[in-house]
Amino acid sequence: MASDTPLWHGTTILCVRKGDDVVLA
Repeated sequence: MASDTPLWHGTTILCVRKGDDVVLA
């Protein structure tokens, strides 16, 4: 998943961003 996606930026609680990869917590 691209870290540039605004959706993931708004759901930092549900998702843990690791570098350029997003891991679902």
